[in-house]
Amino acid sequence: MTSICRSLVLIFLAISGTYYYFYEWTKDRFKKLSKTNRPISIFESMVASAIAGAFTVIITNPVWVVNVRIQKIRILKKVVVL
Repeated sequence: MTSICRSLVLIFLAISGTYYYFYEWTKDRFKKLSKTNRPISIFESMVASAIAGAFTVIITNPVWVVNVRIQKIRILKKVVVL
């Protein structure tokens, strides 16, 4: 069970890092497009969040697929051995 927890923690860290990277990147793009010093609006923040979420899903989905398959193989091997 600890290997499952470790892999989930590592994947969660990768997903969080990816999300926040793209969120900040998108916010910076909105600020550069507005050409003012004002903070981004609530709507721009929601759009930046949606864009960051989309990038995160596209990038990290293959990692989840591989992780689930590896965990399934490990569980099946334990069931067969017992």
